[in-house]
Amino acid sequence: GTLCIITEAVLKIISAPPPRYLILIAFNTNQNAILAIEAILKTGTYPSAIEFMEGIAVKTSRKYLKEMGQTPVDLPDAKAFLFVELEHESRESFNRTIEKIYESIKQLQPAEMLIAETASEQEKLWAIRRVTGHAVKAISNYIDADTIVPRARLPQLLDTVKTLETRYGLRTICYGHAGDGNIHVNILQEQHPEEEWKKLVDSFMNEIFSACLKMGGALTGEHGTGLVHRHRMGKLYPPHYLNVLKQIKQIFDPYNIINPGKIF
Repeated sequence: GTLCIITEAVLKIISAPPPRYLILIAFNTNQNAILAIEAILKTGTYPSAIEFMEGIAVKTSRKYLKEMGQTPVDLPDAKAFLFVELEHESRESFNRTIEKIYESIKQLQPAEMLIAETASEQEKLWAIRRVTGHAVKAISNYIDADTIVPRARLPQLLDTVKTLETRYGLRTICYGHAGDGNIHVNILQEQHPEEEWKKLVDSFMNEIFSACLKMGGALTGEHGTGLVHRHRMGKLYPPHYLNVLKQIKQIFDPYNIINPGKIF
């Protein structure tokens, strides 16, 4: 790490979770899929996972799974999908929750709702989400903008990404932990020459992150700052704040031997 090295950990054994159910909800627009997240949470339902995938991300993953010799689940040709995982002690309580969820999102016109009850059914659906990064890499080199904004600003973030996509002529594939406000924006290289692409991507990402900061977000949602974003930290933190961080680093690592040069 940046401040320490973990040499020992104490683990707590917790009870096994209740039975899990996975719902896949298809939508005809990215916006409706994102708006559905807030609608679901407003019912008092707290899923153990909410994942968003653009339709192109789902198609890319399904194609990759087929190439790997697997048989992916047949899915509707939709613009966007939500994976919603729920934990319930009984099928009866799960059914009640499903009714609440449908009532909360029906005005957003979901194209289809699929329910995976068995572990095997859930695994086939989760496989589509799990291989997305590998699937995108199989079609093109890409850079991941690990964006994060307050959940209510996700529709605005996706609009911004798609506007920039058109302006820069760079295709993006978006997916991620939308329940946390975290969306991975994979910016594809495709036919662009290396040097040209690097310049375009850097400018593209600067605009994305500036937009995220204006929306109350941050430079990265889950993967840390490190080498990729350290030159952008001045946009998020004022100089006196960065100086405090450097002083803390100096206290814990006076000889600068832990991850040297990764942030400062």
